[in-house]
Amino acid sequence: MRSRQLVRSWWEQSGHYRWLVQTIASKSALTWMKVVVGSGGMTWAVILVLAACSLPERGHSTERTVLLVCAGIAALWALRWWFLPVPVVIASILLLGGADIFVTVVSAYGGDRIGHTTGMILLIAIGIYFTFFHTPRVVAVHGVWSVLSAALLSVPVLNGEQPLAAVAMITAMVIICGVLLPGLQFGFWLLWTDVLSDPLTRLSSRRGLEYFAAQKIYHYPMDHVCMIMIDLDRFKAVNDTFGHHVGDEVLRNTARRLRAAAPSGSIIGRIGGEEFAVVTMLPPPGARVVAERLRRAVAAESDPVSITASFGLATLPPGGPRDRVGRVLTDLMHRADTAMYRAKQQGGNAIAVDEPWMMPSAPQQAAGT
Repeated sequence: MRSRQLVRSWWEQSGHYRWLVQTIASKSALTWMKVVVGSGGMTWAVILVLAACSLPERGHSTERTVLLVCAGIAALWALRWWFLPVPVVIASILLLGGADIFVTVVSAYGGDRIGHTTGMILLIAIGIYFTFFHTPRVVAVHGVWSVLSAALLSVPVLNGEQPLAAVAMITAMVIICGVLLPGLQFGFWLLWTDVLSDPLTRLSSRRGLEYFAAQKIYHYPMDHVCMIMIDLDRFKAVNDTFGHHVGDEVLRNTARRLRAAAPSGSIIGRIGGEEFAVVTMLPPPGARVVAERLRRAVAAESDPVSITASFGLATLPPGGPRDRVGRVLTDLMHRADTAMYRAKQQGGNAIAVDEPWMMPSAPQQAAGT
């Protein structure tokens, strides 16, 4: 992939917030994540309380009250993270985006250099959160806001005796929020996409297929979701007879044929040694046609070795239960896998369908096989 296409793919990604939160939860680390994020708000609350207490007793009652109220808001923000469930993606953006605005306003109100510096440090911390949990567009918006905030907070310094210090503050924010954080996210995205792909075939790995399929199930609740499981017939004999290098070439050829024959927008993955899966958004009749097209593509004559495959088909109807996407996907894969083994028991090069109202009396095998 050329560098321009790579950057465009990174920029246009839909985000992986749900997947990352689920992964953290699966490692029993979600509580620690909430503690770390909430601690940023509580740190800001403590700083504001100390700033209020440091004001002279007389003539600063209004400033003290404002700082204490802001400290209370920051503390409530922290408590929300500590004691309530992890927010959904939009709520997460709003909470941290609100924190962006809050930090800038309070830092500008404080007026002293220590407050300005602390505010910029907190803006960088918020940027780190956006870098790991949200899309490049969100990181870009945060970066623009942070640079503008740094310019606003540097105005008193620019008008003072140290204009170079103000220029240094703005430059540092440009480098950190405009270069380092996007670069960090780009590197993180490269690692993430590599984890989700199969190195031999360049299809999605099992984890990648589960991730992208879960996205489709979640975002398109009123569409049919079709899962096609594919297992190459007698593949072990290919490895034993011709060697693993030929077996690898068969796998790569199969991947190319599946990619060419699958409908546009399908998710195609290699989920095991000789096992593949295709996820597409089609009603059952269309899914059956696609499965037959895939079967013919795999079974076509090929060098160095021709091979056939057994297909299992299962569908999720529109409006089906999708609140627990992981469980729904696991069940869908299990049903398609069970159907695929029925096709294999009939001799292979066949398609078996899971849905009872589509179920033929026996798996449909190609004529002449």
